[in-house]
Amino acid sequence: MVSDHHDEQRRREQHDLRRAADFQRAYADAVLAGEQRTAERVVREAVDAGLGEALIDDHVVRPALVLVGDLWAEGSISVADEHLATSISVRVTALLREAFRVARRRGSRRILLAGAQGEHHVVGLEMASSVIGHAGYDVRLFGPDLPVASITGGRGGTEGRPGAAQGAAKPPASCSAAQRTDRTIVA
Repeated sequence: MVSDHHDEQRRREQHDLRRAADFQRAYADAVLAGEQRTAERVVREAVDAGLGEALIDDHVVRPALVLVGDLWAEGSISVADEHLATSISVRVTALLREAFRVARRRGSRRILLAGAQGEHHVVGLEMASSVIGHAGYDVRLFGPDLPVASITGGRGGTEGRPGAAQGAAKPPASCSAAQRTDRTIVA
């Protein structure tokens, strides 16, 4: 059992390294061409592909900069080309740090979504849950018809204070209690 787990972990790591090599080639091409936006896009795609910050640093950006240094040392590129590639990489790594910092912060923020008591129409909440979750937040979707008072109790993962809570309510004319729940509460 443990051996199977380690084998699976090694396969994932090897797969990630192969993907990182593809991103590294594209990143090197971008910085050697002086194309900052392309370099940023390549790193963003690596993040979107699930590669972690350290893997991107060690297997995408660093090898590209080693290549740039080697090309400069052999006289294949100018010092200006080397400086431009370095400048692009400084900016890209700063953006990478910020993206991961925001993701870590968002992941520590809990968002609660629920249909208010008597409300069964929650397709909008489902869509919101997906969008908010993909943005890196910890989303708890309670579903339809939830008494408002029960949101803060129970095992729904509401220990501590949520970052925000949203209740979906019936149209205003149909339920005055639900009207009061159709508010975003930011903690």
